[in-house]
Amino acid sequence: ELLKETSAKLNIKPMRGQILLYKPEKNLEQIVYREGFYMIPRRDGYLLAGSTLEDVGFEAAVTREVRDEISAKAEAIMPSLKNQPILKHWSGLRPGTPENLPTISAHPTIENLFMNTGHFRYGLTMAPASAKLVTALMLGEKPQIDARPYTCN
Repeated sequence: ELLKETSAKLNIKPMRGQILLYKPEKNLEQIVYREGFYMIPRRDGYLLAGSTLEDVGFEAAVTREVRDEISAKAEAIMPSLKNQPILKHWSGLRPGTPENLPTISAHPTIENLFMNTGHFRYGLTMAPASAKLVTALMLGEKPQIDARPYTCN
């Protein structure tokens, strides 16, 4: 209720993404990305395969059709998955904007409330820069945008 009026004015909408989880006997050694589809080997031995990009509003249910589509793509890259069970199939809703630009700002009417939303599929990669911008806004400083890529040492 607190943000209902403000959120209605933002150009943000949910985008569903479905994903599968496997635990192959022999996992990939690197991330594989092909034509919008990815497979991510995790350190715990599990393998993520996905994900979709579906404009279905707030519908978060998974579908058999997408499950079959994702598993076919995964098996084409890694044929040994044909004999492996799918351990989990789930979906999530990502807040997206038509321009793929997040909203990072002070709330227009509620003092000391800041918005940091609409990152869509890029939330993890934008997190460091978004946090710096929000912090600057909270401290009353002029936000500085650094276009250089972040690196992890």
